[in-house]
Amino acid sequence: MELQINLAVSGFMIISMFIILISMFIIKIHMNMIRLLCSWRLMEKFIENLAGRGLMTIYMFIILISMFIIKIYMNMMQLSCS
Repeated sequence: MELQINLAVSGFMIISMFIILISMFIIKIHMNMIRLLCSWRLMEKFIENLAGRGLMTIYMFIILISMFIIKIYMNMMQLSCS
């Protein structure tokens, strides 16, 4: 029974780590897109308003949620180990 709980917890930990990695990768791509598009003066304000605020906050929420998930599973692991 304990082994099954540990396997489930580690599985969820791996999934949440992948979520963090994917969201970090998305942020990196997005930052590169902002740099490329900022070379055009007309697009600069549009990107700052739409991408800068909207999408970055979404990605930050994804990271925060996945960090929260990891914290919950770490607590579950501590409980199952004791």
